[in-house]
Amino acid sequence: MNFTTPNPNFSDTFDVSISREQLGSVVLQMCLFCLIAVIGFVANVLVLMAASQLRKHRTHRNTRSTYYIINLAIADLAIILLALPTEMVKHFTSWPFGEFSCKFLYPLRDVFVFVAIMTVTGLSIERYWVITGPFKTKPNPKHARVIIVSIWVVGYLLAGLPMVFVMKLISESPDGRIIMCDPSWGSYTEEKVHVLLSIACIILPACVITFCYIRIAKSLQRLQARRTSFVSGEAEGKPTSSVISLVEQSKKVAKMLVIIVLAFCCCVLPFTTFAVAAQFGELQGDNFLIYALLISLFFAHSAVNPIILIIMSKEYRLEVVRIVRALRDVCWKAEAVRTYFTHLNLRNDYRQHRKESENRAQLVEAPVAEGEQQRSTEL
Repeated sequence: MNFTTPNPNFSDTFDVSISREQLGSVVLQMCLFCLIAVIGFVANVLVLMAASQLRKHRTHRNTRSTYYIINLAIADLAIILLALPTEMVKHFTSWPFGEFSCKFLYPLRDVFVFVAIMTVTGLSIERYWVITGPFKTKPNPKHARVIIVSIWVVGYLLAGLPMVFVMKLISESPDGRIIMCDPSWGSYTEEKVHVLLSIACIILPACVITFCYIRIAKSLQRLQARRTSFVSGEAEGKPTSSVISLVEQSKKVAKMLVIIVLAFCCCVLPFTTFAVAAQFGELQGDNFLIYALLISLFFAHSAVNPIILIIMSKEYRLEVVRIVRALRDVCWKAEAVRTYFTHLNLRNDYRQHRKESENRAQLVEAPVAEGEQQRSTEL
């Protein structure tokens, strides 16, 4: 699969006669990439730190979701650290990392995108399994770990390994100075099949997620109706605490996941549609500005996911606040230590300078004293 490197027919950015529109789009794309990289890196690191702390104090039911959240944060962080730099470097220089990285490391960016998509899908299925089947066998943390490992393995087999055979260093200039890492397809049909498979890897998970949330919404309505009937006295017995807890928790988790899925679709689908249109020749003319905005929006989902999680999850939000305060205290203590040692060094320098000044004064006074003693002896 090739999620992040569609090949619209754009002119060479290294051309001397680069247009003002193309130059402006490159500058805009670099500014947006830098903003996404900073926000995404900080937010995903905070989510990883918060999740690792919460996982130590959670029940098995909550630990499953924590594993998926950690995996999603790792995939998003990998996209920011690998996919963004490799996407930016092609605007300024030839591929600087050699043929090995072109064949084996460059395709990993597609693996990370696939893992992010399938992690959200797996989390949706896990919520569907728990909410719609309250009396069936529940998934446990071991199931979550097995699914996550399977996602990475399948992701590499589907999105990474096939690209190893087509990624090559290709000369983009007549003199051979500009070398780019791009896929080299054996035929036009092979390229189109690959594009269609990439689209399927986005559309099919979207359909699965939609199905899960429709069933989740219906199940929550039944649970809410059951709880209401208990409260109004229309049903016999009393609502169990597990039913009430399941309704409340499921509502919060489902709402958060729906927003994550909607944000993911809003970020990914516009660029995917644009790339498909460019691939099949439906776009006419130069679309540098549109490409810069849509590719930036595509990568922005790696920064949006942790922000949504921090805003909508109270426990993650409180844990992030605690971590930020702890880091602030550490910084203040480090600054206090630096200030102390700075003052100590200044004090020692002052003492050393004063001692040297006194030594120089004694050396100056010594010959005068000897001369006066010699004159008194002669007299």
